[in-house]
Amino acid sequence: MTTPDIEVFTLLDPSAAPTQMLTLEGYIAHSGKTERTVRRWLADDELPGAKKRPDGAWMIPADAVRTIGHAGRDVVSIGGDSQVTAPVSLTSLLDEQPALLPLDVAARLLGTSEYSIKSNRDMFDVRRIGRGLVVPQRVVRELAGL
Repeated sequence: MTTPDIEVFTLLDPSAAPTQMLTLEGYIAHSGKTERTVRRWLADDELPGAKKRPDGAWMIPADAVRTIGHAGRDVVSIGGDSQVTAPVSLTSLLDEQPALLPLDVAARLLGTSEYSIKSNRDMFDVRRIGRGLVVPQRVVRELAGL
């Protein structure tokens, strides 16, 4: 009796086993995430192994785990010409920034919206400089727990 190759590989290395593919709806039910969140992850290519079929439907591995910036490496533009191509951390990004961050940069670094920061000016210590709004870098560090 012969054993199919896939079973042999699975016995030797369980990670070699084929992964069950789920539809978008199936992955949403399996992961407990909202459709909007999963669609955003797909648009940002953050679910490894996800494939779009010719009919436009998504097929996602059941064990797919969101990866941000392709396993921690990304080209990040956080304002002007600043770009980083390396493992990215908030600390390393902040080390390259001025003491007062433009509102859009602070929002991106904190993972929130400019509106949220404007609505909570006291919490973020928002200041007006010229025509723009800025957030002190120390506030971003404190809120991020750095």
